[in-house]
Amino acid sequence: MKNAIVMLMIFAIVSVAHADSYIDGTEAYKSGDYQKAYSLFNDGAQKGNADSQWMLAVMYYEGKGVPQDYQETFKWCHLAAEQGNVKAQSLLGVLYANGLGVQQDDQEAFKWMLLAAGNGDVGSQSSLGLMYVQGRGVEKSYENAYAWWLIAAGNGDAEAQDNLERARNRFTLDQIGSGQKIADEISAGINNK
Repeated sequence: MKNAIVMLMIFAIVSVAHADSYIDGTEAYKSGDYQKAYSLFNDGAQKGNADSQWMLAVMYYEGKGVPQDYQETFKWCHLAAEQGNVKAQSLLGVLYANGLGVQQDDQEAFKWMLLAAGNGDVGSQSSLGLMYVQGRGVEKSYENAYAWWLIAAGNGDAEAQDNLERARNRFTLDQIGSGQKIADEISAGINNK
């Protein structure tokens, strides 16, 4: 019993140290001290902190404090995404969709966008609508496209709202009705998480 308590205390101390590194790194990043931010994020990322891994991915993606490097972006983004970082899941979908730092793969892009969308990422929800309309990485489905745009628009995404307006003029009433039902089912699943 004593050993379990000691292990929990050590875990809590390490977790707080990782969080402090991330918080300090975020402050440095926001103030433009990218070298300090990189050092702090790298320290946390090497120790497995998903938020620090995400921020390293952002730094490499944007080329802030480090040379722009999509392979490094992919590396850190993938590690963070695997740990459940929703922003990393979304960016990983973008990287796969555009072949940035990784072989272009629409099915992998769809997989990661779907995961991020299901975890509440509004940009991914809107992107899924486009992927369904274009049949990128998934079978073309106007009903599913409409559903994801409806969800994203309901979460405040202006692009999804524009796409819904266009869809209402191009999709059949059956497709729209089915899309609304699908959106209700998806939303129920998202809200139950």
